[in-house]
Amino acid sequence: MIGARIRHIRMAKGMTLAELSNKTGLAKAYLTIIETNLHSNPTNEYIEKIANALEVELGVLLVDISKISDEAENIADQFAEIRQCVIKMTDLQLEEMKDFIEFIIWRRAKEDKRLKQC
Repeated sequence: MIGARIRHIRMAKGMTLAELSNKTGLAKAYLTIIETNLHSNPTNEYIEKIANALEVELGVLLVDISKISDEAENIADQFAEIRQCVIKMTDLQLEEMKDFIEFIIWRRAKEDKRLKQC
């Protein structure tokens, strides 16, 4: 939640709620409500004020870390699955897979070059 990220960043910077309040012009009580996630949807204007006061990019406060960790876990699972398949491959199959990957890389580079010319 955004409140937990704000609190974490504020504390990591050694900033008190009072200091954040002074820098943002927002009431200390309101900041407490945000940080404890009692108010989970502060306005964009307030989030921007908080980001500026904490000297972080707006996206740092808005990114949903739980989604990122879920995606990372999903990718790790996929790589584990691929690894198991690769372990079972013959030398010929490994060579064919390597050739196929090189082809995909070549084709993508060719497409990227073509798109840049447009």
